[in-house]
Amino acid sequence: MDPQIVLFGFGVGFLVGMTGMGGGSLMTPLLVLLFGVKPTTAIGTDIAYAAITKTAGSWRHLKLRTVNMPLVYWMAIGSVPMAILGVWFLDILKRRLGDQLDETVFAILAACLLVVGAATLLRGFFLAKKIQERDDFEMHPRHKIAAVRVRPGERLFAGTRFRLVRDATAFSDDTVLEAVCDPPDVLDRLAAGTEVVFDDGKLEGVVEGREASGVAVRVTRTQRKGFRMKPERGLTFPRAELDLDPLTATDLVDLDFVARHADMIGFSFVQSADDVARLQEELARRRSDWQRIGIIAKIETGRAVKNLPEIVVRAAGRQPFGVMIARGDLAVAIGFERLAEMQEEILWLCEAAHVPVIWATQVLESLAKRGLPSRAEVTDAAMAGRAEGVMLNKGPHISLALDFLCDVLTRMKGHQIKKSALMRKLHVAESALE
Repeated sequence: MDPQIVLFGFGVGFLVGMTGMGGGSLMTPLLVLLFGVKPTTAIGTDIAYAAITKTAGSWRHLKLRTVNMPLVYWMAIGSVPMAILGVWFLDILKRRLGDQLDETVFAILAACLLVVGAATLLRGFFLAKKIQERDDFEMHPRHKIAAVRVRPGERLFAGTRFRLVRDATAFSDDTVLEAVCDPPDVLDRLAAGTEVVFDDGKLEGVVEGREASGVAVRVTRTQRKGFRMKPERGLTFPRAELDLDPLTATDLVDLDFVARHADMIGFSFVQSADDVARLQEELARRRSDWQRIGIIAKIETGRAVKNLPEIVVRAAGRQPFGVMIARGDLAVAIGFERLAEMQEEILWLCEAAHVPVIWATQVLESLAKRGLPSRAEVTDAAMAGRAEGVMLNKGPHISLALDFLCDVLTRMKGHQIKKSALMRKLHVAESALE
């Protein structure tokens, strides 16, 4: 028995079980290139080897309930007959090519590996590009702009008027900018005087009145250079009581998968104990041990802050529970000037209730995206140590941001634990006391 082959078998078997990657793309090249096995023999050997490793791996995945059996059946309908056809075709090549068969098979293997490698690199490139393009977007805003009718280069300034409409079919032919609100039924709950905020506070407006196609909005505040309306931008109504179902139709579909596989659920825009009860009822319909699944309530509205004690009691009394201070939407909802005050009250309340807190939104964002933090970000990162968890945004320098945050929090833990100062010895006073 060759110990090297056993060692490679350990590695390949582990990768097959963990990633599902075909053994043919791993073991066959190793047998040919490293151990000098004839290509045709390597293929046959690897097929038998894969039957063993994938049988064991598939049994384990069946136990974990991570197998989509209907998908397996459909894949088998195409792959099993073609696998048999491939072996038959190899037999034909052997009779026709004779001693040249191994060279031909080696060339085919090399071509396949090149194609797979190139496809993997391209996929990584396009995926990275897609993520980079979406860095500045809210990934799943509760309300958003679905489409826009705008003249090239047009920007909105204070005093400008535009329309929020139900769908693109309601676009008119006049010169007023129009944007589609998603979901459209929100517009039915808006009255004159309702505040409207776009893209985490970059534009603020007020509803002036209702129209047949939607509502008319007047801009009250925006950046000095104006605001360019784009699809997929977040849309919020800070002080409106919309009374919408906390779980959308898409949420309920996603919950079917989440209930089977997730350890924890992030609950966006939860506003009351009734919202938590609604989620718990849906979880109970999907699994008997639903109380093992944790909930992270994202506190991002003024109503959620007001109802936080009831939310904590309803959730923490039944299952693992934590709170995320979603400071982006929360600042828009209650006003930027009140954010610091409210996050302090949330920290106090959760510490008293022994509920863990996640400090979120724009922590070291400049560092993660551009490689250099601002002074205010450093202080904010230090204050984040009073929470149990800190959420960093994605960016090309995220590893640097993670190391930086760990360094800051390590230094701060000697000064403060949660919201209590430790009164440790101050290094800046050492020389004065000597």
